[in-house]
Amino acid sequence: MVKSTKKKRRNGVLAYFMEKLVSEDVVSENTLKLIRECNTFMMMVADENLEKKKQHKGNTCKNRFCPICAWKKSRKDALALSVMMAYLKQEEKKEFIFVTLTAPNVP
Repeated sequence: MVKSTKKKRRNGVLAYFMEKLVSEDVVSENTLKLIRECNTFMMMVADENLEKKKQHKGNTCKNRFCPICAWKKSRKDALALSVMMAYLKQEEKKEFIFVTLTAPNVP
């Protein structure tokens, strides 16, 4: 029995849609192969007590539409942003306000 996460199952859906683009010569066969085999291998590194671990090596497709790669990239970006915000809050005594601005659609 193969264990797979929700993101990995969604990756199969992406590969299904990419197959149609391969037949239209929009996406290459190599890209489709990378998407199908994305994250099938992960080498983890842990401390002596196996309390903290992180990924050391793995095969990723690095496609922005891939659910697994998009999730990893968003985690990495969020961590970088939080580190930067913590530094500015501590050193520069700055506070942040998050605002979402919307614009109406142009008819």
